[in-house]
Amino acid sequence: MKSTLSYLLIICSLFTACIGHQEESLLFYVDTRTGTAPSATHTAELFGKNTEEYGQTLPAVLEPNGMNFWTPQTQDTEAKCKAPYYYKDTKIQGFRNSHWIVGGCTQDYGSMTLMPVSGTLKYLPQDRGSLFSHQEETATPAYYSVLLKDYSIFAEMTGRSRSAIFRFTYNQPEDAYLIVNPNSDEGKGYIEIDTIKNRYADTIPSTASIKAGENPPDTTGTLSLNIKMK
Repeated sequence: MKSTLSYLLIICSLFTACIGHQEESLLFYVDTRTGTAPSATHTAELFGKNTEEYGQTLPAVLEPNGMNFWTPQTQDTEAKCKAPYYYKDTKIQGFRNSHWIVGGCTQDYGSMTLMPVSGTLKYLPQDRGSLFSHQEETATPAYYSVLLKDYSIFAEMTGRSRSAIFRFTYNQPEDAYLIVNPNSDEGKGYIEIDTIKNRYADTIPSTASIKAGENPPDTTGTLSLNIKMK
């Protein structure tokens, strides 16, 4: 009887340990901002003092092997060798649906940005950008959040393979807006608004050239935005 009871206790202990291990999430051990600040190592300095200093990463939320991902934006451009986000920047201009190739120097393409604002409407990226603090920022592969100080808006987002979910909490009793911005440096792209279904469609043609001298590919991306307010 004692022997049987001992075996049962050991099995229960092992089973409990396994359950506890399975429930532990490793996501919060990952900081997706790694590589967005300039390297201070001697090896990195040997290659130059511009984009060569950076890992050219971005704090994106996404599923593994997802079609697209979302990232906070501090740089308003799809130019080559310019990632959407750099740690040293002081203002967030919005949250971008990006196709940036992490670690590379090819340009972003077919992207668009959402930005919640309140009070006086400012829609240009350089005007609407909000101060933020890295101490009030959470960046994991599954969840990103930040306090937009200029508007007292708490922004949260998580990603799926072909979509994303946002929650913007407006903490000031002011007029509230959500800006939808196609990110074409050539000024292309357009937005359609369905007032009956409360749906917005953003269409952005891709003008990226992967190889030197190659004509831009004839591809167009369309994003549908559904809004629910409480």
